[in-house]
Amino acid sequence: MTGIEAFVRGLPKTDLHMHLEDSIEPQLMLDLAARNGLKFRWDTAEALHDAYRFQNHERKPQPT
Repeated sequence: MTGIEAFVRGLPKTDLHMHLEDSIEPQLMLDLAARNGLKFRWDTAEALHDAYRFQNHERKPQPT
């Protein structure tokens, strides 16, 4: 093992993750859902966007 490998292995680990609603545009989310036979309670990209407009990450999305 090289010095850099040992250094990286010795670094503290953290949980890295990404929330789907923060990573793709609402229309793409609707398109992917439709392609896979899934239905959201929101029918338009605008409604989905509004539902996932967070002031903080404590609030859960509310139906429109």
